[in-house]
Amino acid sequence: MNIIRSVFRNPSLLTFLLVALVWIAASVSLRGFGAYGHLRYLLELAAVIGIAAAGQTLVILMGGIDLSVGAVITVTAILLPLISPAWDPTGLAGIAAALAIATGIGLMNGAGAAYLRVPPIIMTLAMATFLQGLLVIVAGGSAVTVSNPAVILLGQARPFGIPSGIILWLVVSIVVLLLVHRMPIGARFLALGANPLAARLSGISVTRNTLIVHTLSGFFAGLAGILVLGMNRQGYVGIGDPYLLTSIAAVVLGGTSILGGRGTYAGTIPGGDPARHDDGADHGRQRLARLALDHVRHADPCPFAGFRPRGAPMTELYDGPVIDPHHHLWDLSLQRHPWLQKARGSGEEMVFGSPAPILRDYGIDDYRADAARQNVVATVHVEAGWSVAYPLEESRWLDGLNRSSGVAHRYIARVPLDGPDAMRLLEAEAANPNVAGIRDILSWHPDAAKSFALRPNRMGDPTGGRGWPMPPGSGWSSI
Repeated sequence: MNIIRSVFRNPSLLTFLLVALVWIAASVSLRGFGAYGHLRYLLELAAVIGIAAAGQTLVILMGGIDLSVGAVITVTAILLPLISPAWDPTGLAGIAAALAIATGIGLMNGAGAAYLRVPPIIMTLAMATFLQGLLVIVAGGSAVTVSNPAVILLGQARPFGIPSGIILWLVVSIVVLLLVHRMPIGARFLALGANPLAARLSGISVTRNTLIVHTLSGFFAGLAGILVLGMNRQGYVGIGDPYLLTSIAAVVLGGTSILGGRGTYAGTIPGGDPARHDDGADHGRQRLARLALDHVRHADPCPFAGFRPRGAPMTELYDGPVIDPHHHLWDLSLQRHPWLQKARGSGEEMVFGSPAPILRDYGIDDYRADAARQNVVATVHVEAGWSVAYPLEESRWLDGLNRSSGVAHRYIARVPLDGPDAMRLLEAEAANPNVAGIRDILSWHPDAAKSFALRPNRMGDPTGGRGWPMPPGSGWSSI
């Protein structure tokens, strides 16, 4: 009985237990929720919320609130690619400059609250409004792509299998907990939040501590902005908006008093769990995601098909696990993609426009970087125009990649169905458990740049593959 009372008297411990119960219940009732890829995705989101909420916790402990957190995250994500100097190959100079700007914004918030006596909620709201207008002028509504190697490393690296963002969050958590509970400045923050008048009369400087707490909030928001930029590889107006209210909710759900003077970052840590801020998804869409995930992980080798829940409006946004049923990977150094090699040499536009953006190696790490904002748990790789002179090679190349992340979990291979050894190649591909089907593009156009087939009228040719018998036991059918 005493243990139960202790739990209910400790908001941080109670929050941890509630989060654990939510995760366990969701993992049991929703297939795929407890999958490693999905849990890792939630923890990566929680890292951003937790880092942003670190500064928010300090401000709220002192009786204020910072409404500029989302805007500072956006400022950092947009300005960092623009101010990173070309002479710095590490990218650290750009990170330092962006953090300096974010910290300076926090300092201005503190100066307005300390010297102008503007309530923090009003000062930070005004700053957020100013920054949003400034960003529209600077970025013009366009997304900014990051090429800073340090930022990309922060967002994509997984030392020992742990996303670097989570490691950064762990470091921030240790620093903030030590600051609040083991350093005199933390005691001053709590004293000012509990009773500003008594704290001031006891000799605690309200001005200095207000400047410090808002400066720290700006710094942590900037750090969260760099992490978001690294995860998304792009910065755009509004990228930080979702983290404003979630950072406040994480603090309050963690047991910190919104009035200040009482609380701890130890409660904010579980309060930042994004599963607790989910407004709930449509059961049909969740069932669809579970079905698709189950199919790709345990399916017989058959072509993957996409579904939509019956009656589900097309305008609803799905936010559960994602199976990408069609994407491509390639390594141009292998010289196995004639259409890309030709495009690189001629510079001519193709049927989809200029090929310039794709004339580069595109591997699993590149895909994961581009899909970082999505909860992609598995993908199907569709043949990418691998030269027919090297049959079966593409599947073997994919077999040799590190596919533990779920990327290229299944393949759609290429076999020319009107070739003399088509059945032999089909049987060889069917023997590979990772191959889920075959694609042979038949479309032809007089303009070679718009043609995928080597010759016309393949659909009308009796040997063109229409109705071609598939290998026994493969589960495939020709269409």
